[in-house]
Amino acid sequence: SGAGRFLDDGELQAGRIRLGGGAALRPDRDGLTVEGTLPSLVLADWADVLGSDSGGGGDWPTVNLDIGRLDLFGFPVTDVQVSGQPQDGGWRVAVEAPTLAGTLEVPDGYRQRGDTPMVLVADRAVLVSGPSSSSDDLSPLSLPVMDVKIDSMVLDEQDMGRWQFALRPVSKGIALEELDAFWRSTAIRGRLLWTTDDKQSRSQFIGSLDSKNLARSLRQWELEPFIERVR
Repeated sequence: SGAGRFLDDGELQAGRIRLGGGAALRPDRDGLTVEGTLPSLVLADWADVLGSDSGGGGDWPTVNLDIGRLDLFGFPVTDVQVSGQPQDGGWRVAVEAPTLAGTLEVPDGYRQRGDTPMVLVADRAVLVSGPSSSSDDLSPLSLPVMDVKIDSMVLDEQDMGRWQFALRPVSKGIALEELDAFWRSTAIRGRLLWTTDDKQSRSQFIGSLDSKNLARSLRQWELEPFIERVR
């Protein structure tokens, strides 16, 4: 259901949309407010639309939604609370779920394969790769331009440690630029390139791996500790 307040020229001054049942209350602020519940949402289907509709700013909606299943660019997240507010130059969204807690900042005019990134900062992220109900298998072509900082990440039940990187689209894939991570007692810095064609996917890492305890790191990587100590 919906309720609105219009200016004399017919332009919407304030609106309120309620999803998932119940009556929408009269809007208590200027702009559009979207609230209620959704069984599922595919973020990739809306990112470019919202970015283009924002134009030069000021048109982002205020959002308060409970989402049963959120497809976060190929990574499914369930039982999600989403709270979004317009801000200068874009939109700030707080996300809270059992497996994900953080904020997402989307700039005005955002394009998933454009030049200006959205910014994801997460305290924790417990992710599962693979197909979702509405997308193909995770692909380097499906990942958007985004700056990412995750303090604690688990992927497919593996503790991945701390990760920070800049996702940048390239021909036939994506690059993880400015990669800075700490995983299995190893500091990882550099650039990871992931591309695909009609036949197969390829990945290439250029950078450094540093560890203060090489034997322990090798064991955590399930490799034989052939070096115990370097003097």
